[in-house]
Amino acid sequence: MSIARGPALTFLLAIGLLSPPAVTRALSEPVSVGLAGSFQSELGCAGDFNLSCPQTQLVFDAIDKAWQRTLTIPAGNYSYVVGLNGSFTESYGLNTQPGVNIPLGLSDTQAVKFYYSDETNWITDSINSRIVVLAGSFQSELGCTGDFDPSCLRTWLQDPDGNGIYTLTVDALPAGAYSFVVAVGESFNEVYGPNGAPFGGNINFTVTNDSLPLTFEFTSATNVIRLIPNSTPETPVPEPASATLLTAGLLGIFGIRLSRKRRHRRPIGGLI
Repeated sequence: MSIARGPALTFLLAIGLLSPPAVTRALSEPVSVGLAGSFQSELGCAGDFNLSCPQTQLVFDAIDKAWQRTLTIPAGNYSYVVGLNGSFTESYGLNTQPGVNIPLGLSDTQAVKFYYSDETNWITDSINSRIVVLAGSFQSELGCTGDFDPSCLRTWLQDPDGNGIYTLTVDALPAGAYSFVVAVGESFNEVYGPNGAPFGGNINFTVTNDSLPLTFEFTSATNVIRLIPNSTPETPVPEPASATLLTAGLLGIFGIRLSRKRRHRRPIGGLI
């Protein structure tokens, strides 16, 4: 499947002659992840803030690499946290803070989907947060079963600190040309393309080196996404005096010059 309803915006990502090493993180998933909240008695649990209640245990999806569950909850004002391995010893709440409840206000009975990522310790839900996913031609490279799948959370952008900036860092893409759109809510009902335009066409980018670490950064207030190459070598690496990165799309064609003296991360492209 390929989504494109408007002009595409194209990025070329390259950092001189650098070939950054892949970034890896050893991750051991917990045995269980349970919700503990003031709505549990409404769902048939013996009491509230009860980590042992089976009705409010999240389920791990090995494809998504995320814990999730959808619950139908009556109208009301509630709060909750998540506890790992049946205990509050390791527990996370608002903005991943231990012991800080997440408020949940419902004006009517509705289905609420809960999400937990053990990589970031972010626990959230479909009411409090936008569920932002990159649906593109590279998803299968990152472990999804297919491409352009808005429901695959391998390409889920997260906002653990609650500042409205959703991010995802990847380091497993082979060199090549790719395209994507930003899908919200695990469907194509809400889609953003170049410059945050609703159904504005695909965003194209090219990775020139295998396993180049990239961060996708989505600003919720504007629906604009930008790509940031992550390259901070420990020692100087010989490279040309400057490299020109070409970006073509709605903004026309222009160049961005990278000085070899600047070694910190820098945004690439016109979506800033």
